[in-house]
Amino acid sequence: MEEHSEDMISNPSVNDVDQRHHLPTNMSKVDDATDVQYRKSGSSLQRLLRLSLQRTLSVECHGFSFYVPFLVLFALQVIKVSLLTTEMINFGQDRGSFKEIVSKGELALKHLLIKDWDASWETVAYPPAHGDFAVYTVDDLVDGVNHAVRMYYNAHTKAIGYYMRLADDKMKVQLKYFDFSGFDQMFTSGLRILETCFEIGQGLNESIDNTTDDVIYDFDISKEFNYLNISKAVKRLLSLTLNFTLHSVRVHATDQKARCLEVSGNIVFEDLDNNGQVEVEFKTTTIRITCAEMNIRNVSDLVLANTSEKIGVALLLFTGLSLVLSVLSVIFDVYVCLKTKVFMGKYYTRFYQPVSSEETDLPLSEYWHLIKLWDIWVILGDIFSLYGTVWIVFMVMESKWVIGLLDYYTMWLGLGSLISWICLLRFFKIHEKFYLLFSTIYHSFGDVLAFIFCVSVLFMGFWICGYVVLGPYHVKFQTPSAAMETLAAMVTGDEIFMTLESLETQKVGNMAVLWFSRVYVVVFVGMFTVIVLNLLIAIFNNSFDVITEMNEKPPDERNKRPLESAIRGVLRTSSVRGSFRTSIHEMLSKSNRQLTSSIEDSFRQELQKLVRVSSNADSVELVRPRTIECFMKDTTFINE
Repeated sequence: MEEHSEDMISNPSVNDVDQRHHLPTNMSKVDDATDVQYRKSGSSLQRLLRLSLQRTLSVECHGFSFYVPFLVLFALQVIKVSLLTTEMINFGQDRGSFKEIVSKGELALKHLLIKDWDASWETVAYPPAHGDFAVYTVDDLVDGVNHAVRMYYNAHTKAIGYYMRLADDKMKVQLKYFDFSGFDQMFTSGLRILETCFEIGQGLNESIDNTTDDVIYDFDISKEFNYLNISKAVKRLLSLTLNFTLHSVRVHATDQKARCLEVSGNIVFEDLDNNGQVEVEFKTTTIRITCAEMNIRNVSDLVLANTSEKIGVALLLFTGLSLVLSVLSVIFDVYVCLKTKVFMGKYYTRFYQPVSSEETDLPLSEYWHLIKLWDIWVILGDIFSLYGTVWIVFMVMESKWVIGLLDYYTMWLGLGSLISWICLLRFFKIHEKFYLLFSTIYHSFGDVLAFIFCVSVLFMGFWICGYVVLGPYHVKFQTPSAAMETLAAMVTGDEIFMTLESLETQKVGNMAVLWFSRVYVVVFVGMFTVIVLNLLIAIFNNSFDVITEMNEKPPDERNKRPLESAIRGVLRTSSVRGSFRTSIHEMLSKSNRQLTSSIEDSFRQELQKLVRVSSNADSVELVRPRTIECFMKDTTFINE
């Protein structure tokens, strides 16, 4: 005997009520070829849907629901995430070690090549304790350039670290200057910007140290200018850049390996608006190379000390397996979705028996439920992880890499690790309390998105206003990005006092800017911290309450509207009064319809979605819910 179907329920006073409960009216009693095909197709689709929605091979215990293949996939993901996290930590330590080498090497070269550089310029003070490092006189500029060139060529003797110049290591000068009639009598009108580039040579002098027999170099930039026939070059200077390359070897005390480096850098003396302040900037790029390229033989190269190639290979295997399974899962879900679409296109009216003739298919949202977005996120995370891991395992030994390359692959590994950890939350569906976070976010997503859109418009107004008005006088608003970061930080509780006090009041042209800054900050903090954040919290609290209340209901009632839940519950009860059914019949019967109010018409339209009536005044039947869940639970199909 077939199991009871809850989707078709009639008046319990009728003698054949039990038959209606067990034999739905929408099934043909004639077992012809079409009916057999319908039953077989429905049974096959039910099996596919249960497999796709993970309703087979499940075990329930004390409120927990376990899907056996899900547990196997969970074990695979845990192993993958463990390997990925281990590799990330090890790679992060190696990256941090290389970053320290680069930073300390650049700092050592600053002290070596830049005249009058001291440790006070290395401390990042907030607010800034002093201005930019710059020179202001002709003698200071000439001495600074001469000192940089001289110390570069003497680095092998003057520097404490091991530096050497190979045959291709040179220093070149890029000079940009202007010309007009004030400097050149032959130039009668207008203004010209001139550029030239030359290799250090004419101003360089060599001598031998009698004590050490080392070659000592001296330099005078004025000789280079005289050779190029550039008069008063310092007075006409817009920028002077010293580009150089140098090689170095770093040895670590903990092992007997060396790290060989190629250092390329530039020292910039810049006064682009010719205001008399020549700012000095220094920057280097350090490239890891093999020691053989420096003609250093029989020395082991230190590449990545902590990163394990074995862990990397294991990570590639498990991540590749995870990627393949996720892709197959997505393909299977799409296949099931298409099969469902074809079946419903052919048999929707027969199975659901809709009241309206315009209703010919399931809502689109029901088909979207078949596509598991978690699998797409897993695929994305696995691609990121594989991209970074392949380079670490197979290419790092052969590559010339800089800290920027390590940063690049660390970013992809980090994204892969983040997504992989987040995707572990999908396995917490074993109990609704474990899945409460994502349920709340999912429920509130639309409201939060609309709220953030409105707030973003308000934020843009404050951002542009703050940058334009306060930018020239406030360190936190000097650039558009700095202004945006400052406002975002204030929303989350950044120190307001320093934001108010960082305004350079002595440079303000009009004191109205000072009072504007006070009002601006107070209004922004009051609006965004007090109002906006609390409203956002209220939205999440409301969604949390709704989800909590929903979890207290039986699973079958959670996705139903209150009216639908109430009517279905009443009509399923055998003790329901006949007058209730009669009232519904009179309201929906065409013969009894009269002109009514718009409110009653709206109520009738809602009832038509839930129940149908026949010519029998006592016959009121529930309409099947337009859900895939209803189709899966139906027991009228043949189980092959």
